Amino acid sequence: MNLKIYCCFLVVFFATYSSLFSQNTAVGIGTTDPRMKLEVAGDALLRSGVSIGVIDNLKDDDTSTFLVQEGNARIKSLDVSNPTGAALGYIQVYEIYNPNEDWVLDFDTKVNATDFVLNAISASYDRELDLNRDSTIPYYSAFIQNDTWHIKADFPAANNRNSAEKGTWTVTTNSIPITGEITRLNVDELTVAPINVFKYQFKNLSYDNLVDFDLSFETDKYIVGIADFRYIGAPVIKTAINNNLSSIGAFVVRVFESNSTWHLEIQNRYLNTTLESNAVSYEFTLIVYDTSFYRKLPIIRTDLNGKNTGTASIIPDLY
Repeated sequence: MNLKIYCCFLVVFFATYSSLFSQNTAVGIGTTDPRMKLEVAGDALLRSGVSIGVIDNLKDDDTSTFLVQEGNARIKSLDVSNPTGAALGYIQVYEIYNPNEDWVLDFDTKVNATDFVLNAISASYDRELDLNRDSTIPYYSAFIQNDTWHIKADFPAANNRNSAEKGTWTVTTNSIPITGEITRLNVDELTVAPINVFKYQFKNLSYDNLVDFDLSFETDKYIVGIADFRYIGAPVIKTAINNNLSSIGAFVVRVFESNSTWHLEIQNRYLNTTLESNAVSYEFTLIVYDTSFYRKLPIIRTDLNGKNTGTASIIPDLY
């Protein structure tokens, strides 16, 4: 009697085992409707490692993400669409209004330098400037002071042509978390990468005027910045104001959003070059951030009340 029961158990177990691992059967743990060969509805602990045979390349229309490992060894996806979720970097635009003429000596972003690396990726000033016989080279940069990131920007030796006008520096930054790392990312095998770099060159303009060029990158999919800008060609004709001062206009290099795509402006808004046609060419690098990995934060506008130092009106939402 006992032998018959034992044999019956073997038959039932063998049938169940064969069905469980049949190629036509999906297995669900915590779910009665598995969508793959194996679906686990809940946590899983893997002690040795995971080997994945085939990983399909991302396509342009795919929703891309990273898997990140937290300190407690849990693996989560990087969901930039979640306003409180983590991102590979945070793109912040600062509108620094009413500085001392065009001079921003020390602007405190309040971004913690222990947790983030901050890069200033583009900047422009919107007022016409005057200059004596000295020359000027505009600059902008980020630096650390008192454990936070600060910004400086200036046209040395230049000032607002109309001292009563209140200008605005528009500075775009990228804050990258220091904690965490990506151990392997072979972009040669990706159709879509987190950061894409393109070289551009423009020639045969009317004077130096590139007023509105549609770059055709959708604003809901990408964030665009400019780097390595180079001006090649004829000088701008300065306009005499009096015996001591001349206007150097307002030379602007910027990207902006219009009709759901990114656009480009490069020009001196007030003055022209010595030649009208084929006088100037521009070379620069366009940095295109995929919004699946990078988050664009709301603009922070701060009034410096005529001073060259100040602090951001709010702290960027980086956490």
